[in-house]
Amino acid sequence: MSSISSSTTNPYLIGYSTSDIIGTNSVLQQAGLSSSSSSSSSSSSSSSSSQSYSQSLISSMSGFNVTSMVSEMMTTDYTKLNQLLGTEQTSQWTEDRERSEITNLNNFGNTYFQPDGSNYVLSPNSFLAYTATSSDPTSVTPTALNTAAAGNYTINSATMATAASISNSSSVAGLTNSSAFSTLDPTDLSGSGTLSLTVNGTPVSYNYTSSSTIGDVMSGLSSESGMNFSYSELTNTFSATSGTTGSGSKLVITSTDTSDAITNGFLNNAFGSETPTASAGADGTFNITEPNGGTNTVTESSNNFTIDGLNYDINSNIAPAATYSNVPTDTTISDSTEMGSLDLDNGGAWNETDTQPGTLSFDVNGKNVNYSYNSTDTIGDVMSGLSKETGLNFSYNASSSSFNISGGSSNFKISPNSSAPSAVTSSFFSQVFGSASGSISGTANSSYSPVTINVASNVSGVVSEIQNFVNSYNNVTSGISSALNEKTNYNYKTLTYTQETQMNASQISAWNDQTQQGLLSGNENLSNLQNEMRQAFYEPVSGSGLTMSDIGLSTSDDPTQGAVLTLNTATLTSALEKNPNDVINLLTQVSSTAPSNTAYPLSSTNYQSVYNGEGIFQRLNDIVTKYASTTPINSNGTRGILVNEAGVTSDPVDNSSLGQTLKQEQTAVTDQDTQITNDKSMYTTQYTALQTALSSISNQESTVSSMLGSSSSSS
Repeated sequence: MSSISSSTTNPYLIGYSTSDIIGTNSVLQQAGLSSSSSSSSSSSSSSSSSQSYSQSLISSMSGFNVTSMVSEMMTTDYTKLNQLLGTEQTSQWTEDRERSEITNLNNFGNTYFQPDGSNYVLSPNSFLAYTATSSDPTSVTPTALNTAAAGNYTINSATMATAASISNSSSVAGLTNSSAFSTLDPTDLSGSGTLSLTVNGTPVSYNYTSSSTIGDVMSGLSSESGMNFSYSELTNTFSATSGTTGSGSKLVITSTDTSDAITNGFLNNAFGSETPTASAGADGTFNITEPNGGTNTVTESSNNFTIDGLNYDINSNIAPAATYSNVPTDTTISDSTEMGSLDLDNGGAWNETDTQPGTLSFDVNGKNVNYSYNSTDTIGDVMSGLSKETGLNFSYNASSSSFNISGGSSNFKISPNSSAPSAVTSSFFSQVFGSASGSISGTANSSYSPVTINVASNVSGVVSEIQNFVNSYNNVTSGISSALNEKTNYNYKTLTYTQETQMNASQISAWNDQTQQGLLSGNENLSNLQNEMRQAFYEPVSGSGLTMSDIGLSTSDDPTQGAVLTLNTATLTSALEKNPNDVINLLTQVSSTAPSNTAYPLSSTNYQSVYNGEGIFQRLNDIVTKYASTTPINSNGTRGILVNEAGVTSDPVDNSSLGQTLKQEQTAVTDQDTQITNDKSMYTTQYTALQTALSSISNQESTVSSMLGSSSSSS
């Protein structure tokens, strides 16, 4: 098997093939065509001067070397075989070197264009111009995006979003996750069986055996359903939790067949009912102060969310600085109660169905707040509005029927507007929050510990990452240029077998490297690849107001340098400091105007539409896929252009263009090998017969000569 020599200076150079087809040809090896054996040796001796001319001629011919004579006759055959092997060798070298470039492109792509690559560059988050550092990374893990603002952010309080869940204490004592599943219900769950559940309307089946443990079944149901099934040995509790959080989270678990004794037995013993009731999920509330001093309480269905360019991953609750809670004396009041149903004085007589709009006017820590409502607004609507207006968290807890206020970076105090007291406001706070005067003071939390996030510039880090990519890209395109610009060394031809027998392995390798020079010179596919890579930087990106020169990128004016880039780091730094988001979009923007380029080959119109809308790095990814994908990139089974040309070593059958050429050339070599075997057999037979015949004639001539000599002597 052939391989490619490697380079220590540029890992993306197209190396030289180590293939040596001629040196491994069995026919030439058996022929032993070394320089010493290629010359004929004569075994005939000189004739005695006393012999006649005819006797001398016959005697010398009868002693000729058959092997030598056959070798002489086979010279043309061996010359042709060397030529055919040379042609095959050249094709093999060409294929190997193109495969080397396929490997280079895929190594480059795997490093930079795969999400699990060591230097993934296709996500805007791969180049973050800011770093975010949490004072408590266990509670909050932040990520500053390129739209963030530098400064300090504070999470004053956090009540995490929860998922819908079912929990039940098992009636069976002493269970562990290693206990046999049948222990839960020896009657219905013994042996093997199938749990057939319907989870949120989707059928879920799990097959258990007599050796299955409770832990096995919980893990299996989790995998099959996408929910989280578990058993706690500490509390002897079975739990099931929805895979999503927030008020929209739901969890409904039933038996697919109400008469299924196995599934019903499991549900009854694990969750206490064949139709267990889930606790509803709830949205999370998070009180956040941004660098500009603005404080707001946001409601999110997930504990991972992004606001103003800063991603928050909340891992635990953060108790607020102060809290206040009240359960209204009127038990009919809840967050769904409409404001018009409250007994408020909106400029007229108090009544139970006041349909006029109104305004709540009060002070929070001395700052005036005015909030207008409609009579059809619910108290929940008003709670949400007041949270946004005040920066505190106004909420309703259905389980305790309580209205709550929390948050702030310190204790809070709510009081009636001193300049314009409002009967509506006082009545609202009296009925909802139990304060007849309209004044509320929070209860300070002695363990209050807000989490601070510092967002700082990371421009130098982004510049370094882009520079690293440019360096690798330059190595790739330099490797291509090196092969395209190689000059053929006409002083070096493919070696014959006889020539190789006179050289050592290192000399053969050095000679073959010289012979391979220029094989890819002017290669059309490689030239097109390099041109497309170069154009990826020059063509404008739709929707981006920047060009490659705006971020300090330019290409060499030297045509022999191909698409080599230079990066002005000062220009890039300045652009990142002014608008990092635009810079990163120029590089990583995803096209939204046409189908994905994975549908290649697209129509020229669609391809251009995709291309125009993509960032530079996205384009390069598509180009690498277009030329070097070793797997089908469309339903027709199309692979990369270079792969179609040269194939890859892992192909069970080489059906590439060069592979087909090699098959034809290998067939020609095989045919010539067969011809040599046949010719050698024929010549050997013929010359052996000739030698036998001449030997017989020589013997007869000797006998006659002897008889004549005797007769002459006697006379």
